[in-house]
Amino acid sequence: MSEKRAERLQVMLTQEEVSAVDEWRFENRMPSRSAAARALMNLGLNSVKQGAGTEELLNNPVASGDIGIVDLDPVVEDALTSAGPPAILLVDADILVARGIGSLLGQSGYNTIGPAATADEALALARENTLGGAVLETHLGSDKIEKLADELTRQQVPFLFCSAHDPRTHLAERFWSVPVVAKSRAMTDLMPALAKLVSLPGGNP
Repeated sequence: MSEKRAERLQVMLTQEEVSAVDEWRFENRMPSRSAAARALMNLGLNSVKQGAGTEELLNNPVASGDIGIVDLDPVVEDALTSAGPPAILLVDADILVARGIGSLLGQSGYNTIGPAATADEALALARENTLGGAVLETHLGSDKIEKLADELTRQQVPFLFCSAHDPRTHLAERFWSVPVVAKSRAMTDLMPALAKLVSLPGGNP
């Protein structure tokens, strides 16, 4: 059993360093930014243990392609290699609807992140978690939902809209091709639509 993490370490990073950590995290499907930071620290520490000097590490930083070359802490290795259920970001301000969709996701074998009631909350969750997909309500402020959709696109996270509103009436044209499931048909149509975008380990639901 791994040692319980009880110590908190506050580290200040530049925006460039944060972007580099996030890029490595997305490439390696780490569950969170914190997990990615721990994995990178383990990689560095293990490199030092194997004889790499400080100057060598600075001149030849560990790249994401180096995973597996050094011996990792078992917890970190599990996080890098395990293929758990895809995490689906759920965004809907209607708590009853969100609970219903969350229940559908769980019954189908997905892991639900959220639900988030605002686009800002969802954006924070998208940046803190490694997502397999997302289900978005569109009527949360077009500028904010577009910012969230752009972030998901940047992360190459597939998503669909589940809404009572036609996205073409209030979202930019670049989102008109995103799959849409009407809320009134969510119970029957949402999971088949999501399965076309996000596969579960061992096959579709």
